[in-house]
This record gives sequence, structure tokens and C-alpha cells, in this order.
Amino acid sequence: MRPPYLLVICLLVLVPQVCQAQTSQMAQSYLSRGNARFEKGDLDGAIADFAAALAFDSQLAPAYVSRGNARYAKKDLNGAIDDFNAAIQLNPRFANAYNSRGFVRQALGDSESALADFDTALRLDPHLAPAFFNRGNIRTARREADAAIADYDRAIAINPRFADAYANRAVARCHKGDLDGAIADSNRALALNPRLAAAYVNRGSACFKKGDVQRAAADFTKAIEINPRDVEANFNMGNILLEQKRLDEAIGSYNKALEVNPDLALAYLGRGNARSERKDLAAAIDDFTRAIKLDPGLATAHNNRGNALLAKGDAQRALADYNKAIEIDPKDPLAYVNRGFLKLLEGKDLEAQADFQQALDTAGTSKRSIDERISQIKRWVAAHK
Repeated sequence: MRPPYLLVICLLVLVPQVCQAQTSQMAQSYLSRGNARFEKGDLDGAIADFAAALAFDSQLAPAYVSRGNARYAKKDLNGAIDDFNAAIQLNPRFANAYNSRGFVRQALGDSESALADFDTALRLDPHLAPAFFNRGNIRTARREADAAIADYDRAIAINPRFADAYANRAVARCHKGDLDGAIADSNRALALNPRLAAAYVNRGSACFKKGDVQRAAADFTKAIEINPRDVEANFNMGNILLEQKRLDEAIGSYNKALEVNPDLALAYLGRGNARSERKDLAAAIDDFTRAIKLDPGLATAHNNRGNALLAKGDAQRALADYNKAIEIDPKDPLAYVNRGFLKLLEGKDLEAQADFQQALDTAGTSKRSIDERISQIKRWVAAHK
């Protein structure tokens, strides 16, 4: 009579093992389906699948990372961080979890913690190309061009078809003044991905700095064709149109950039410049004020608001803006020129001359054009006394 008891006992031991295997299989199935939904842009469906995977297996660290990525895509940055933390707690050697958390920390403005995460990810997996890429992006934003290029080089060595790495290395090369290198990198990126709008933007920026405005405009136009809401492409196109005195079109381009990113101080500055050219001084002053509110250290916005205020007859506030511009950037010759103009209008010739001399002393390679500007001002003031 003992075999039946032995059989029951065996069954009691084996059944949980079968259930555990089925549970793990179900968790993996939901995880796979969630990843597929994520790739198709079905974020809610993906998150539901990742939650189901975790309901079957709460120790499945990749499901936390995948859900964190989906939450980031839905702009739930704090929820994404929570998921990455959970994955790391389950598996402290999960390099992708550190990389993903670093990416979101960077988006939250915590670049130091982001760098620490990327460093950890690369210590755990020295072949994780996205971590080199992400660390390079932080270094590019910090204008650490050599270090950024080294990171992009590593990412490209690991994955020679990493188009985004070529595109962003172009930005770092621009920061070093290597415009030809930036154009070459942009070309490589576009050979790998002809629909990569950022590569057109970066190549256009390098061409613009080289003085090839026509080619730059063509690249920005192509980027906008690919992505009409591309902030950098619309902003840069606005700058070209402003330079060409196509003021209404320039304002339209700045408007498009600001629709997507209403916190872009430089776009308000550009639009303010266009409105100043149109003699819409009140609107220009409003734009310069918005730019200053977003970036109080933007010396050009103070300087240009000073010009608009002076044109409206508000010399006192104009002087305050010129003073502030010089305080922020004591090496900007234009602020001295403009303040000298104001002093000359007020009959303070000695103070004006001191400002003009300071402008010439700080002009560097633009000394000739600054000298010509000062001469024009003096002739104009003499003719209108």
C-alpha cells in the first residue's frame, strides 16, 4: 500500500515545479509581446504587458527595464526611474538598467548622476555602445569636445553602423571648430540613415559656419521635410531667413520652434531681432524680456533689448541693459559701442569715447568692422545735433 503514498508525495513535489516553469514561460511571453508593442509605438499596451509579466514573475528585471523605457516614452520620468531602480535592486550587475536610468536622469537635468550611471554601465559591460553614446552626449553638452569625441569613437568602434553616433560626433567636432570633420561625420550618418533629421541639421550648421548659406538652408529644409516639428531645424532656418532680411518668414520659423519648445531662449532672441528689424519695438522688447527670463545670462538679449528701448526713447532702461550686457560679457564690443552711442546722444563725449576705445580693445578680429561702426555713429550724431 505504500507506493500510492510515494506517488502522491512525488506529485506534491513535482506540481510546483511545473507551475513555476509555466509561470516563467508566461512572464517571458508577456515581456516579448510588450517589447513588440513598444517597438510599434503601442505604449499603453506595452506597459500592460510588462505589468502582466511582472505579475507572473516579480523577479524579472528586464521587464522593469522595458516598462521603465515605455514610461519614459510616455513622459513619466519618475515612474521610469522607479522601474530602473527596481531592476538594479534585483540585479546590481544589469548594465542596461544603469544605462537606461542614466538616460532618464540626464533628461531630468541630473547630469552628474547620469554620468555615474553610464560609468557603471560601462564598467559592467565595456561593449555597451549606447552607454558610450549617452556619456558622449553629456560631454558634448558640457563642451568637453575631446572627451565626447572619444566616447563617440568607442561607440562607433563597437557598432560601425551607429548613425546617431556619427551625427552627434559632428556636433562635438563643430565645437572644436573642425567644420570639415563635422560635415564628413554628418555625411556618414546620412549614408547609414538618409532620414536622420539631426544629421541634416548638424551638417547645415557646419555649412552655415563656413559661410555656405545656400547649402545650410537646403539641409535645414530637408530636416524640416523629414520632421516638421524639428526645433533646431526651424530655429536655424529662422536665423538664415533673418540674415536674408526675410523677416516675416524668419518669425514664422521661430514660431514653429517655440511651438515645440516654448523654453528656447535663443528663439525668442531671434524673433525679437526680426521684430526689431520690422520696427515692431514693443513686441521685440517682449521677446527679449522672455529670453532674459529663461536665460538671465544671455548678454545679447540685454544688449538688443537696450537697442529697442533706446529706439523707443527710454534711455534710462537702455543704459541699464547695456550695463548688464557688459557685466555678463565684458569682452563683447557691441555693448560698448551701443552704450557709447547713448552717451554721445547725451552729450557725454568723454564717456562715449572711453566706451568706443573699450570696444576696439575687445574687438579682436572684428576690429575693422567695429571701427567702421563707431565712425558711422559719430557721423550720424554730428549730422543730427
